Amino acid sequence: MKKLLFTSFILFIFLISLVSAEVNLSVEDDPISDVVIAEFDKPALFNLKITNLGESDDFEIYSLVGVRFNIKSSFSISSGETKELELEVYPSQTMRESLSGPVIFAYNIQDKEHSAQEEELTIRIIKLKDAIAVPAINIAPGNDVANVYIENRENFNFSDIKADFSSPFFSFSEEFDLAGLQKKSFETEIDSDKIVGLEAGEYILLAEIEVENVTEEIEGKIIFVEKSGIVDKEESSGFIIHTRTLEKKNEGNIAEVAQIIVKKNIISRLFTNFNIEPTSVEREGISIYYKFVDEVKPAESLKVVVTTNWIFPFLLIVGIVVIVLLVRLYLTTNVSLEKRVVFVKTKGGEFALKVILKVGARKYVDKVSVIDRLPALVKVYERFGAYPPDKINKEARRLQWNVPSLSPGEERTFTYIIYSKVAVLGKFELPAATAIYEKDGKIKEARSNKAYFIAEQKERVED
Repeated sequence: MKKLLFTSFILFIFLISLVSAEVNLSVEDDPISDVVIAEFDKPALFNLKITNLGESDDFEIYSLVGVRFNIKSSFSISSGETKELELEVYPSQTMRESLSGPVIFAYNIQDKEHSAQEEELTIRIIKLKDAIAVPAINIAPGNDVANVYIENRENFNFSDIKADFSSPFFSFSEEFDLAGLQKKSFETEIDSDKIVGLEAGEYILLAEIEVENVTEEIEGKIIFVEKSGIVDKEESSGFIIHTRTLEKKNEGNIAEVAQIIVKKNIISRLFTNFNIEPTSVEREGISIYYKFVDEVKPAESLKVVVTTNWIFPFLLIVGIVVIVLLVRLYLTTNVSLEKRVVFVKTKGGEFALKVILKVGARKYVDKVSVIDRLPALVKVYERFGAYPPDKINKEARRLQWNVPSLSPGEERTFTYIIYSKVAVLGKFELPAATAIYEKDGKIKEARSNKAYFIAEQKERVED
C-alpha cells in the first residue's frame, strides 16, 4: 500500500511539472544581411541558433507585426540540442514604405502547447537611392580618361544593374552586379571637345540606375582642377579661447607633401594645444616654431587646429588687479567705522536695541566727528556709556561725538540705546554712520556699514 502511494505521488509531481513547463530557449541571432531595400520585396537574412533548455518539443516561429518568415512549418528541438536556422525576414510593403533606418520588431517562438517565448530582431530599411552612391572624382586638364566609381554602402547584393552615367566631361552606360559593400570603378574616355571653355570648379555626375524595374537618379561630383597643387585655407575665431584652423588641401590629382608652420612665443605656447602632434619643434630666441609635415593624397588635406586658452592668465591678471585695488584701498583708508546692534530686553516689553559704533585710525587724524542718524519710529534712551554724544539734534534725529585726534591703531567705542513702543516685525534697518576727519589739512569722510535687526518669534541680530 505504501509503495502504491509513493508511486502515485511521484507520478503526480511529474504530471504537474509537465503542465507548468514553459518554453525555455536560448536564442542567438547572427545577421547575414540585415538590410531590406524599401523598393524590393527581398528579405533580410539571419542565422538563428536556438538551444532548447527545456524539454524536447516541436516549435514554430511567427510574428504579428507585418513581418513574414520563410519558415512556415514547425521544427523539433530535443532537450539540450542547438539548432541553426536560416531565417528570411520579409517586412510588409506598408512597413517598407512608412519606415526607414533601424526597425526593431518582436517575434514569438511557440511550442506545440502554445506556450511562447518572445524575441526581437533588428532590420534596416534603406531606400535604393541611399544604398548606392557615386563618390566624387577629380579631373585635371590634360587627362584623357577618368575613373568613375559606384559604391554599394549596404550589405545587400544587387544583380543586373543598368547604369547610365552622364556629365559635361563624358557619358557612358554599364551593366553589372554589385555585391554588398562593394565598390566598382569604370574607366571612360574624356571628351576633350566638351570641356573646352569650362571653368575650374564642381560639376554634377549623374548616374541613372535601373534595378528590377526600379529607376533612381544618383548624383555624384566631379571636381575639375585647373592645375595640381595645394590650396591654403585659414579660419580664426574666439578671443579668450582663440581657435585658428590651418588647412592645406590637395585639390590636384597627385600626392604632394604639405607643410604648416605655427609660430608662438614663450608665453602663448604654455596655453596652446594642437589637434595633432607636430612633426618638429624649433626655438629661435623667444619664438617657438611648430612644423607639421605630411604627404597629402588627392582630395585629402593636412589640417591643424591651434587652440590658445587665455582663461587662466586672464583670471590671474584680474585677480592680481583686484588684490592691488584692495591693498591700495586698505592703505589709503585712514579711518575705519563699524556699526552693529544688539537686542536689549526691557521690563516694559518695549522694542529696544543697543547701537555700537567703533571708530579706529590707521594713520594719525585730527578733528574726528562721528555722526549717526536715528531711524524713524524710534527714540534714543538718554543714558549713555563712557562717551555720551557731544551733540544731540532731536529735530534732525542725529547724534554726534567729537574726538580731537586719533593716533595710528587707536580705537574709540560709542554706544547708545534706541527704543520704540511700537512692535517691530521682520527686517529693521539702521542707516550707515559717518566719520568726518581732517588729514594733512584736508577734510575727509568715512562711512560705516548699515546695521540690520531681524525680529522673528525668536529675536536674533544680523550685522
